[in-house]
Amino acid sequence: MPLAGSLPLLGLFPFLQVVCFRGRSLTLDLDDHGGAGTIWIREGRIHDAESGDRRGVGALFPLLEGGDGGTFAIRPPPEAWGEATITLPLDELLRKIAPRIKEATPEASARIRGEVDAFGLEDLLLGFEAGRRPVLLAVAAADGTQGRLRLAAGGLSAQAAEARGEEALRRLLRGGTLGVEVSPAGEEPEAAMPVGALLEAARREPAPRLRRRAFEEDPAVDPPTVPAAEAAPAVAQPASPAAHASAEAEGETRPKADPQAVLEMIRTGTLREKMALVCGRDAEVALAVVSQSGIPETFILGVAEACAANPVALRHIAGQKQFLRNGMILRALCHNPKMPTPAALPLLNLLRPDEWEKISANRELPEGTRQAARHLADKRAQKARK
Repeated sequence: MPLAGSLPLLGLFPFLQVVCFRGRSLTLDLDDHGGAGTIWIREGRIHDAESGDRRGVGALFPLLEGGDGGTFAIRPPPEAWGEATITLPLDELLRKIAPRIKEATPEASARIRGEVDAFGLEDLLLGFEAGRRPVLLAVAAADGTQGRLRLAAGGLSAQAAEARGEEALRRLLRGGTLGVEVSPAGEEPEAAMPVGALLEAARREPAPRLRRRAFEEDPAVDPPTVPAAEAAPAVAQPASPAAHASAEAEGETRPKADPQAVLEMIRTGTLREKMALVCGRDAEVALAVVSQSGIPETFILGVAEACAANPVALRHIAGQKQFLRNGMILRALCHNPKMPTPAALPLLNLLRPDEWEKISANRELPEGTRQAARHLADKRAQKARK
């Protein structure tokens, strides 16, 4: 049964940004104010669109303009792809269409139902978070595991039988095909975590000692594997965070990746491999990745949301005006615990006042950032009283 339901509840634009950033391939059927039609997404790019007798961009824009209402259905991608009729990157398409879009608030009776795999569930959760959609998900896995996920401004909470948090989400993600029903939700979740942090924790094997937040762990990640070639040696795999800490205590040095292999990965690697570099210890490598010309804006959004992103990369993004025009990137930077306070302070003035309250209440953020947000909120409240 394909995933289908209320388009306002899904949030078309945040969902498109997530599936394109994550390199998904799918068929998206829309029946909205812009008419009925289909959008084909291939490996993270909008490949084609059809609406009535229109094809390509001529069909895509009316479908996107009507994205504030109607219904949707997600189907598998076609077995054979036709010729691509749309070549513009997603961020450029959304920038052209955004001024004409009005996001609709989903009705209380709105629902989304269907079956997804583990990756599809992750796409949904990240899309709801990006679109700031408070939702309740009832999930039933093929192995019989049942659970409930609640997402609101405070983060994501999960429950499956007696398990909660990352263990509950881990059980659901491993349960095979998932039947889901999504409905609007209003109240704040208890014991919530940021969606990305909870997904990251759920993917890992349970450790004897679990951390309270994914970003409290060592931010270093193993460099992605580079295919072995005669002319380039394989990348050395670093030790785990615990082993690395032990080695530092004993005065040992950590093995380093081959520079030529890393440079080649920066130029030609997949978005997933580049994200691993951005989340690594090497500030110069992380900066080189986000400084590339033509880097997709959806990738920059993913970096801004990554709790393990290198602070140097976040500081660079914060200094680029073309990225700050995207409200999702701006909010993600200000809510990222790794964002350096000096770089975050100028961005606070660009946020809506309700964001100041959330930032000042977020204990995971640097104290200087929280105090600055509180000062702005108090100053606005004083003006309102006058």
